[in-house]
Amino acid sequence: VWDDDSASVEQTVVEVGVHYTAGPVKRPTFVIDGVAKFEYPCKRGTSIVLDAAAEVDMGVVAMKAAAGVTLFCGNYPNEPAAAIRMNIGELVLGDVILLDVEVMADVFNRLSKGFSLAGSITGQLQAAHGEAASGEFIFD
Repeated sequence: VWDDDSASVEQTVVEVGVHYTAGPVKRPTFVIDGVAKFEYPCKRGTSIVLDAAAEVDMGVVAMKAAAGVTLFCGNYPNEPAAAIRMNIGELVLGDVILLDVEVMADVFNRLSKGFSLAGSITGQLQAAHGEAASGEFIFD
């Protein structure tokens, strides 16, 4: 809205790209590429969405992951304040290899108790000889 002396924004959509690299230029140890998108003002029923791809290569620890966080605007108590999801195709921790790791969690802001999480982690553990075992961890 424009008037004689000023301008104001009643509503807009903002999209921001993010790129971050750490470590040597030829072989970075940490790279993240992502985008954040939100509507201003942040009203009930809208959300702030952050999506990113990350790659970590620190020798003993290596992984490629896709992650997303959705922050809900105007949420009420006992409703999720945010939702987190992460997919890791392969996570190498020295001699241990985790495959198809998926983390899904809702974040709650418990006014008198702080933040709490509820969700699950699933994936497979690959043994040195090629066999794999699947598992799921549910938390609340």
